[in-house]
Order: sequence, then structure tokens, then C-alpha cells
Amino acid sequence: MPVTRAIDKIEKIGVDGTRKLLVEAGIAAQHIETLLKLATIKTENESFVEQVLALGVSSPMLAEGVAELASVMAQLTHVERGYVVADLSIVRGLDYYTGTVYETKLLENRDFGSICSGGRYDDLAGNYINKHLPGVGISIGLSRLFDYMRINGKLGDLTRKSPTDVLVCVPSDEKRVEAAGIANTLRGRGMNVELYHSSQKIKKQMEYAVRKGIPFVWFPPFEDGQAHEVKNMTTGEQSHADPKTWTK
Repeated sequence: MPVTRAIDKIEKIGVDGTRKLLVEAGIAAQHIETLLKLATIKTENESFVEQVLALGVSSPMLAEGVAELASVMAQLTHVERGYVVADLSIVRGLDYYTGTVYETKLLENRDFGSICSGGRYDDLAGNYINKHLPGVGISIGLSRLFDYMRINGKLGDLTRKSPTDVLVCVPSDEKRVEAAGIANTLRGRGMNVELYHSSQKIKKQMEYAVRKGIPFVWFPPFEDGQAHEVKNMTTGEQSHADPKTWTK
């Protein structure tokens, strides 16, 4: 619709530019000003409800939408201030949304644009199965996100085959919890760590590290009382290590 297409551009072209598009679309002047007031409502709490009511317009669909958004905002009061905003200018182009829609931006650069978006689409699954189901989802703009990371030098060493620093092996199913704890300890110290997905033979796990170009492989104690060991896959050196103090 011309109205939603115009409102969707308000962040890029401003209120005056959006007003011009609405005029060109043949929208009556008094309606244009109401639309612009609605589209510029942006709050970090449920105060947008009073602002919408103050516009003096009403409809069952508007009331339903405002009530749903108010409910969403009420459920997000535990989120740190500034992370969630009720923005009535957000428009999603696909017509299967049935409720609240949302977009996300980088807190460090809000002008970069949305990096993921989505919304509620109740009963969309009913097009494919004989059931009525609620639905909500989101899609991530990986190309845009990676472009931002590239521009800002956040991709790290691109000459490496894998971003993983350490592969933590899983000696056995009984040792999986212990291996996961080691992985979390190393991650907490700033390392990129991958926990192998199963307790396959260690040779298989080592081959996996070689294929991915992971530089270090961590061996948890295979038996109680044994020491941790880490292997440098480049030099072949293997030595005892403590996950709380070891460095690459």
C-alpha cells in the first residue's frame, strides 16, 4: 500500500520527505498529519498507548495492535533500558504477519540499518499441515552483518580456515559434562572453543580438527586423576595444561 510504503521510509527520508510521498499518494492532508504523528511515536515503555489514544482515532484493529504491543513491552521490562523500543514506524513488507513485528539494530551503530527482523504469523503453518498453530520468527541479514564486521575489522584473521581456537575432545559419554565444563572455562577466558559433538574415537576427533584447521586440541582426563593435555596441531607438541591458566 502507498501509505505503508511511505511510512517505511520515514527513518531514511524524514518526516517532510514522508509527507511529500503521502501527498503524492493522494492522502487527505488531515489524515497525513495523523499518520505522521502515529509513525513518530517511539518509547521505551508502554507510554505509547496514551500517545496513540491522544490522536483521537480508533478502530478494532488499532485497538488490538496497541494492546498486543503493550503486552509485549510489559513482558520485556526486565531487559536493560535502551535495548527495547516500541517504534510505531516499523513496517514489514510481507503480508502474512498477524501481529507485532520487530527489527533489530546494532547498539554501537543504530544508523547502519536493521540486521534482523521478523514478527508474529499465527497459523502460517496451516498452509502446509492440517493444524492451527501460533507462530513467531526472525531472519538474520548475514550479508549485512558480515559487511559491518568486515568494515570495522571484527572478523579476525581471515587467513585461518576456522575461527575456532580450541577443539575440546569428548573422551566418553560419561565425560561429556566434564568436557563441556572445560569448554565453558576456556570460552570464559576469551577463546573460541568448539566441543566435539560425540564421543567418537579420538582419531576421528583429531581428523575433524585437521580438516577445519583448528590449531589446538584439548584432551580432558581420560581417567580420574589424569592430567589435562593440549596439542599444538601446527608443531605436534603435546603437554599438560590447566584450563584456568593455559594460554595459546
